[in-house]
Amino acid sequence: MRRETHDDDDIPRLPRGRHGFKLPMRELMTLLTLVVALVAVIGLGKGCASGVQNLFEAFEPPPDTGQSSRPALPK
Repeated sequence: MRRETHDDDDIPRLPRGRHGFKLPMRELMTLLTLVVALVAVIGLGKGCASGVQNLFEAFEPPPDTGQSSRPALPK
């Protein structure tokens, strides 16, 4: 059986270059920016979390004072 070539023209095809998918420069830069941002969030997350922990610990009373961690509310 012979296949009709004009039927294949209606099927959308993925854009492919010589070595796989073809990415325009703008999309490649967007993808690279996203990867750099994710790596920065993961890399800086531990340092920022430690800083926030130290900030909150600065407002807690020392453990040797015998006070509860929360002050009593007035009635």
